Amino acid sequence: MQNVLMCESDQVSYALLKAITAYLQYHMDLMLDVQTETTLAVGEEQLLRFQELLKEYISLQGDDLIKNWNFQKAHLAKHVLRDIHEKGAVCNFSMCPNEKQHGPIRRAYLHQTNCKDVSKQLAKLDHRTVVCELICSWIEHLDDECHKATLDLSHLEEAKEELDDLPVVEHIYLSSLQKPTTFNDIDANEIPLPNGRSWFVPIQEGWYLKVNYKSTVDWKLATDYLRCNLSFHGNQCYDCVFICTQDKHSNTKYTFARLLMMFHYILNHDQPLLDLALVQPMDIPMGNQHTVNHDLGFTCLRSCPSVQSEFISLQSVTCGALLVPDFKHVGDFFLVNYVDGDWFFQAKLL
Repeated sequence: MQNVLMCESDQVSYALLKAITAYLQYHMDLMLDVQTETTLAVGEEQLLRFQELLKEYISLQGDDLIKNWNFQKAHLAKHVLRDIHEKGAVCNFSMCPNEKQHGPIRRAYLHQTNCKDVSKQLAKLDHRTVVCELICSWIEHLDDECHKATLDLSHLEEAKEELDDLPVVEHIYLSSLQKPTTFNDIDANEIPLPNGRSWFVPIQEGWYLKVNYKSTVDWKLATDYLRCNLSFHGNQCYDCVFICTQDKHSNTKYTFARLLMMFHYILNHDQPLLDLALVQPMDIPMGNQHTVNHDLGFTCLRSCPSVQSEFISLQSVTCGALLVPDFKHVGDFFLVNYVDGDWFFQAKLL
């Protein structure tokens, strides 16, 4: 759409695209499950920007603006920040979680009230229910503590050992392993190696990668499932990844890449395997960015030639990344940073 609705040819439609972009950005900031003072400050800035662009679009539309009821409720922006400060994250505003709670209220209305002045009666019944649940939780906690008091020291040590033996969650997990082979046995037309070299080192290719990482929104464990498969349901599937590395000055560097191959590098039988990947790097073009990219919040990436493919450690993969091709320029991609709140924050690291 950004290739069709240009500022020079259609100013009104282009202003609408800018307003939609601002709406998406403030929506992602304010719809987080966990809010802090920093995120609320950023959300307030994006909200003011959305309101300004919306006024600009309305002024450009002029007399051609036809009022109808098929539009987003803009008045939410007037009180959403105050609501977040008073009630918490916006996930607490949804009416969906309470839909299934109508059953107990209906049963109480039918069987425990006289169907007159029901609000006070239902409030009393709800209060009794909460008190009963609280007392039950205290009793269950007391039972657990009494049971622990009856256990001797040996049982407590065994329980501690069982907790220590729980499996540790690894950052990456490579699976869907194929038969061991060498790079020389791989068709160069399918997977181009750096500088067209032929390598005879033993490897074991994997087509499926699970990446565990800490969410930047709620700091919980999140998981991405990535594939690098020549025939996934009859089609090629080479997912893209977000990589954290270091430059020559030992500074943290974030970049993108497209998976071409994932494999175990087999050293010796008595040594651990190395999890490596052959990737096609994608860089942000240098120089001044196009005005449309700045106005619409696009992050443009350009893939390197296949001969410049690189080997990386799979441990450097932070998470997966969603990229879509720029159909106007071959080899260029756009980063989709509106997948969820976590990736919206990851993209800001660039």
